[in-house]
Amino acid sequence: MAGGIISALATRKPGVRLVAAQLATSPALARSIERGQAVTSMPSTDTIAGGLEGGLGRLAFEALNGRVQRIALASEAGVWEGVRWMLRHHDLLVEPSAAVAVDACLSGGWTDEPGPVVVVVSGRNVSAATVLRIMHGTAPA
Repeated sequence: MAGGIISALATRKPGVRLVAAQLATSPALARSIERGQAVTSMPSTDTIAGGLEGGLGRLAFEALNGRVQRIALASEAGVWEGVRWMLRHHDLLVEPSAAVAVDACLSGGWTDEPGPVVVVVSGRNVSAATVLRIMHGTAPA
């Protein structure tokens, strides 16, 4: 999704800066940028944000390479708190994979960016059981 967003914005709004957010335990984009090629496979990790686990596709890497100014890494506890925060403060249910962007905001992942900041939070693919676990449970350390 980030690749499509930055591709669309780059032609309409030159100078837009992209800060990507991803799991600290599955940093495929960060590794891909470091290596200069898509890291398409990563070891599995114990996370509630299963949609972000694993590697990065080659097309996504091509769309993002050279366009990402920073990568904010979300902790597992931060993902849990991001879901909780969106429910408590905005009455919006977001899936854990979407909560990485919320965690990046809450933890200061891009507080020094100049101008307005837009945070894309997309997805509500989360079961009631998982929501209850997040709202009433304790995130792993």
